[in-house]
Amino acid sequence: MAKAEENTAHWDQFWQQGEAACCDGERRPEHAAAVERTWTTLFEASPADSTVLDLCTGNGSVLALAAESASVSSGVGVDFARTSPSLGDGFTFLRASITELPFDDGSFDLVTSQFGIEYTPVAASLAEVARLL
Repeated sequence: MAKAEENTAHWDQFWQQGEAACCDGERRPEHAAAVERTWTTLFEASPADSTVLDLCTGNGSVLALAAESASVSSGVGVDFARTSPSLGDGFTFLRASITELPFDDGSFDLVTSQFGIEYTPVAASLAEVARLL
Protein backbone atom coordinates (compact mmCIF):
# COMPACT_ATOMS: atom_id res chain seq x y z
CA MET A 1 0.00 0.00 0.00
CA ALA A 2 1.32 3.45 -0.90
CA LYS A 3 2.23 5.95 1.78
CA ALA A 4 -0.60 8.32 0.76
CA GLU A 5 -3.10 5.49 1.08
CA GLU A 6 -1.73 4.58 4.52
CA ASN A 7 -2.14 8.19 5.68
CA THR A 8 -5.62 8.82 4.29
CA ALA A 9 -6.84 10.55 7.47
CA HIS A 10 -3.98 13.07 7.26
CA TRP A 11 -4.80 13.92 3.64
CA ASP A 12 -8.54 14.03 4.33
CA GLN A 13 -7.91 16.71 6.95
CA PHE A 14 -5.28 18.56 4.91
CA TRP A 15 -7.53 19.07 1.88
CA GLN A 16 -10.35 20.40 4.05
CA GLN A 17 -8.10 23.41 4.74
CA GLY A 18 -8.42 24.60 1.16
CA GLU A 19 -4.71 24.79 0.42
CA ALA A 20 -3.83 25.19 -3.23
CA ALA A 21 -0.18 26.14 -3.41
CA CYS A 22 1.60 24.52 -0.49
CA CYS A 23 1.86 21.14 1.07
CA ASP A 24 3.91 21.97 4.14
CA GLY A 25 1.33 24.03 6.05
CA GLU A 26 3.07 27.37 5.48
CA ARG A 27 1.00 29.77 3.42
CA ARG A 28 3.02 31.91 1.05
CA PRO A 29 0.88 34.16 -1.17
CA GLU A 30 3.76 34.74 -3.61
CA HIS A 31 3.97 31.00 -4.22
CA ALA A 32 0.22 30.72 -4.78
CA ALA A 33 0.38 33.35 -7.53
CA ALA A 34 3.37 31.65 -9.21
CA VAL A 35 1.70 28.25 -9.08
CA GLU A 36 -1.50 29.64 -10.60
CA ARG A 37 0.44 31.38 -13.40
CA THR A 38 2.32 28.17 -14.21
CA TRP A 39 -0.82 26.04 -14.53
CA THR A 40 -2.72 28.73 -16.41
CA THR A 41 0.13 29.05 -18.93
CA LEU A 42 0.18 25.28 -19.45
CA PHE A 43 -3.56 25.00 -19.96
CA GLU A 44 -3.75 27.97 -22.32
CA ALA A 45 -0.95 26.45 -24.45
CA SER A 46 -2.78 23.13 -24.72
CA PRO A 47 -4.58 22.07 -27.91
CA ALA A 48 -8.28 22.92 -28.17
CA ASP A 49 -10.67 20.51 -26.44
CA SER A 50 -7.93 18.94 -24.31
CA THR A 51 -8.84 16.47 -21.60
CA VAL A 52 -6.85 16.55 -18.36
CA LEU A 53 -6.31 13.99 -15.63
CA ASP A 54 -5.15 15.50 -12.35
CA LEU A 55 -3.51 12.95 -10.07
CA CYS A 56 -3.59 13.46 -6.31
CA THR A 57 -6.06 16.26 -7.03
CA GLY A 58 -6.83 17.10 -3.40
CA ASN A 59 -9.22 20.03 -3.35
CA GLY A 60 -9.30 20.28 -7.15
CA SER A 61 -7.41 23.57 -7.40
CA VAL A 62 -5.51 22.52 -10.54
CA LEU A 63 -8.70 21.32 -12.22
CA ALA A 64 -10.40 24.59 -11.31
CA LEU A 65 -7.70 26.41 -13.29
CA ALA A 66 -8.09 23.92 -16.15
CA ALA A 67 -11.84 24.56 -16.19
CA GLU A 68 -11.19 28.29 -16.66
CA SER A 69 -9.07 27.65 -19.75
CA ALA A 70 -10.62 27.90 -23.18
CA SER A 71 -8.39 25.02 -24.31
CA VAL A 72 -9.47 22.39 -21.76
CA SER A 73 -12.90 20.89 -22.29
CA SER A 74 -13.01 18.21 -19.59
CA GLY A 75 -11.08 16.56 -16.83
CA VAL A 76 -10.97 14.05 -14.04
CA GLY A 77 -9.42 14.52 -10.63
CA VAL A 78 -8.20 11.42 -8.83
CA ASP A 79 -7.24 11.17 -5.19
CA PHE A 80 -7.22 8.47 -2.56
CA ALA A 81 -8.15 10.99 0.14
CA ARG A 82 -11.79 11.32 1.07
CA THR A 83 -12.24 14.71 -0.47
CA SER A 84 -15.02 16.14 -2.57
CA PRO A 85 -13.73 18.97 -4.70
CA SER A 86 -16.29 21.23 -6.29
CA LEU A 87 -15.67 20.91 -10.00
CA GLY A 88 -17.31 22.58 -12.98
CA ASP A 89 -19.26 21.05 -15.85
CA GLY A 90 -17.27 18.41 -17.69
CA PHE A 91 -15.04 17.76 -14.68
CA THR A 92 -15.43 14.83 -12.30
CA PHE A 93 -13.77 13.36 -9.25
CA LEU A 94 -12.80 9.73 -8.67
CA ARG A 95 -11.54 8.29 -5.39
CA ALA A 96 -8.97 5.71 -6.45
CA SER A 97 -5.36 4.63 -6.38
CA ILE A 98 -3.46 6.25 -9.23
CA THR A 99 -1.62 3.05 -10.04
CA GLU A 100 -4.79 1.26 -11.25
CA LEU A 101 -7.11 3.68 -13.01
CA PRO A 102 -10.24 2.59 -14.91
CA PHE A 103 -9.54 4.49 -18.12
CA ASP A 104 -8.67 3.28 -21.60
CA ASP A 105 -5.18 3.74 -22.99
CA GLY A 106 -4.70 7.21 -24.45
CA SER A 107 -7.74 8.68 -22.68
CA PHE A 108 -6.10 12.02 -21.77
CA ASP A 109 -4.18 14.81 -23.49
CA LEU A 110 -2.61 16.07 -20.27
CA VAL A 111 -1.80 14.49 -16.93
CA THR A 112 -0.99 16.81 -14.05
CA SER A 113 -0.08 16.38 -10.40
CA GLN A 114 0.75 19.34 -8.23
CA PHE A 115 1.36 17.53 -4.95
CA GLY A 116 1.14 13.92 -4.05
CA ILE A 117 2.62 11.76 -6.77
CA GLU A 118 5.79 11.54 -4.68
CA TYR A 119 3.75 9.74 -2.00
CA THR A 120 2.74 7.00 -4.43
CA PRO A 121 4.74 4.14 -5.91
CA VAL A 122 6.37 6.48 -8.43
CA ALA A 123 7.43 3.90 -11.03
CA ALA A 124 3.95 2.35 -11.13
CA SER A 125 2.30 5.78 -11.19
CA LEU A 126 4.45 6.96 -14.10
CA ALA A 127 3.73 3.77 -16.02
CA GLU A 128 0.03 4.50 -15.58
CA VAL A 129 0.57 8.11 -16.74
CA ALA A 130 2.33 6.87 -19.88
CA ARG A 131 -0.51 4.44 -20.58
CA LEU A 132 -3.17 7.11 -20.22
CA LEU A 133 -1.50 9.74 -22.42
